[in-house]
Amino acid sequence: MVKTLAQLPRRPLLPRVVRALKTALFALAGLFITGALTLAGLFAYYDRDLPPVEVLLRAQQPQTTRIVDRNGVVLAELFEERRTVVPEAQIPRDMVIAIMAAEDADFYRHTGLDYLGMVRAFFVNVRRGTIAQGASTITQQLVKNLLRRPERTLRRKMQEVILARRLEAERSDRRKNEIMVLYLNTIAFGHGRNGVEEAARFYFGRHASELTLGECVLLAGIPKSPVHYSPRNNLEAALRRRRWILGQMVSKGFVTRQAADLAAEEPVRLAPAPEERGNLCPEAVDLVRHRLRDLVGDDALRRGGYTIRTTLDASLQRAARESLARGLRQLDGRHGYLGPIALPGQRRPSGSGNVLRAEGAPADRRLLPGHTYLGTVEGAHDPDPATRTPGELLVRVAELHGRVPWSSMQRYAGSAQGPSGFAPVGAPVRVSVEQPIEGSTVGVMHLELGPQGAVVVLDPLQHEVLALVGGYDATPGMFDRATRAVRQPGSAFKPVVYSYALTSRRFTLASTMDPNPGCFGGGRRPWCPHEAHAHAGVVEPPMRLREALAQSRNMIAARLLEATGTEPVIDHARRLGIQSQLPRDLSLALGSGSVTPMELTNAYATFAAQGNYQDWELLLEVRDGAGHGVMLPPRASPRSVLSPAEAYVMTSALESVVQRGTGRGARELRLPAAGKTGTTDRARDAWFIGYTQELVAGVWVGFDDRTPLGSGEEGARAAVPIWTMFMQAWARQRRPRATEFPRPDGVSIARIDPSTGLLARPEAQDAVDEYFLAGTEPHEVAPADAGAVGDVTPSNADAAPEEAPAEPSASEGPLVLPVLAADGG
Repeated sequence: MVKTLAQLPRRPLLPRVVRALKTALFALAGLFITGALTLAGLFAYYDRDLPPVEVLLRAQQPQTTRIVDRNGVVLAELFEERRTVVPEAQIPRDMVIAIMAAEDADFYRHTGLDYLGMVRAFFVNVRRGTIAQGASTITQQLVKNLLRRPERTLRRKMQEVILARRLEAERSDRRKNEIMVLYLNTIAFGHGRNGVEEAARFYFGRHASELTLGECVLLAGIPKSPVHYSPRNNLEAALRRRRWILGQMVSKGFVTRQAADLAAEEPVRLAPAPEERGNLCPEAVDLVRHRLRDLVGDDALRRGGYTIRTTLDASLQRAARESLARGLRQLDGRHGYLGPIALPGQRRPSGSGNVLRAEGAPADRRLLPGHTYLGTVEGAHDPDPATRTPGELLVRVAELHGRVPWSSMQRYAGSAQGPSGFAPVGAPVRVSVEQPIEGSTVGVMHLELGPQGAVVVLDPLQHEVLALVGGYDATPGMFDRATRAVRQPGSAFKPVVYSYALTSRRFTLASTMDPNPGCFGGGRRPWCPHEAHAHAGVVEPPMRLREALAQSRNMIAARLLEATGTEPVIDHARRLGIQSQLPRDLSLALGSGSVTPMELTNAYATFAAQGNYQDWELLLEVRDGAGHGVMLPPRASPRSVLSPAEAYVMTSALESVVQRGTGRGARELRLPAAGKTGTTDRARDAWFIGYTQELVAGVWVGFDDRTPLGSGEEGARAAVPIWTMFMQAWARQRRPRATEFPRPDGVSIARIDPSTGLLARPEAQDAVDEYFLAGTEPHEVAPADAGAVGDVTPSNADAAPEEAPAEPSASEGPLVLPVLAADGG
């Protein structure tokens, strides 16, 4: 018989409940132990590769290295991350409480983790099905920034928790302050600015220590979403967040309601958006970077934080760059080195005279900086404002490819409105490269339709570089022609020959020589320099050295070198700092050697510095991030190459070049100035190196591949105007006094006959005053019938300001040499 349910025996309920509870408790305990062990295992696993806390706190964050001019004006910034670390004393209290209100109000109360916040965020995220809320404290955020692991993974979160707890294991205000300072020096504030100091400079143009409460709160709102809350991007959103943070500060008791209301009404005065620096002096930036690497090493250079004070003057650097660009554009206009460019065989637009000679396909299949290549246009993309796509020209050189940014083509744009209108597919173009291009790399190229140039400006007394311009384009990595281009100086080298002749005491500026054409050397190939001033059938009388230099006479320079010898002149050039290759023949007198613009300008600085030579210098001081000075190598002391008297007489001769010679275009400066022009064969190089008492400036103009500049070009036309424009800009800024070069002891004045260089007769009406080194004055009186052609009259005469100076029609002319090319002016 089957029993009904009612007939079954009943068991007591309590024992069963107890057993069930025991089972559940054991299960929960097992789960807890398993979870705890798992969690402990996870912590142990993720703890393996974590750095010690002290290492983390002392880790050096990459900082910005600033290159400033001699007056502290920032010229350029070098950085992997734009950051400037400041100590606790330079962080205002308002910044600390503002960031706490925005990010972690309980920072000074918790131990690194906000447990309630973590639980709250967990349930919010579960409810919404996504990571909608975080619970990271300032300490956790700092750990994330220091670990540099942006991924959102369990591993990263576990490691943040571990390190946050460890960072705050030392329960002290000192440790809390350490964390806060490190955090404020680390977080991102948008626009590539990291740390509160960079943010303060970028948004308000001031140091962090100078910020107001309203500015501190505005900055504190940015890290939550740097793009959205940047006042440069969205001022309305930034102000809304500022009001919210101020409300939090009042509710937490950080500030009073009155202070918050005043801060909320504070107007936002953003600093002007800074220009991207580095385009004013990329040549100097490259030189400084290499010098700093030699001083501190690669690792320290990458960490940055240095402040490098250079000898440059920002205002002069800008004036030099603008003067060169203006002068080159004027030359472009004279010769039609402008777009648009036509296909071969087609008629070019009016004014288009592009030179199409350049290097072809390189043998080693590489394109290198410092060369000009002949390429072919293979495509063009016009700028698209809607998509903010910049325009570019696509160019092929042999099988190598590059792109020319439209922004870099403005010099030659002409009437073209974009790359497609500038050059059709298949058009030939001359290009250079920023960095080597090889293989399948598509590199950046630049058009080279017109010539390039360089400007070097020095302080003559200290031989410090005040401005350095190595080309028209101011782009990082550009080929620096000021210090690296090795070119023939032409007649700009003649002062080296003349200055040695003066120091030999065998010649003075009153010495006369035969200016008429002639040849040097025997055999089947004599050297016969071209003389631009020679006229067939006309025999000129002897000419004084002062006038020969002013008119840049080639035959006299060659004869003077023949008389002094080439080896002594080369030794003299070396003492003047010219280390480039120089020929050991008479063509040296006409500048057939090779120099850089820096070398030649610094040699002239010796004349301006009373004969004292010193290597040029670009650095004044280097300080690290802590403000400690970095020891610079000792600079070599100045050495005397000329006596003050010799330098003065040489300067006097070079004044004649400006007053009535080939450099007379520089008279527009309306200040006492000295200098010399130079032009090489077929006007491949044009020079002018000139100086006043306070400044030495050298200008070179030419094509990188030595293409002739164009008909009628010479130093007086291509280089002197650039020099004059720059010096006029300097004079407007500094307003120098128009004082003559001071005459030192050891210089005498004698009245001489201009035809012979001998002492003038008492009754002579055309006598002129001339400067002499003491003891080299002429003793013989000029005969009544002076003026016959003679060869050389050594050891008597030097030159100085003449009374009512004549204005001979001296012009520079290209000189063609059978062996090495140099010029006549």
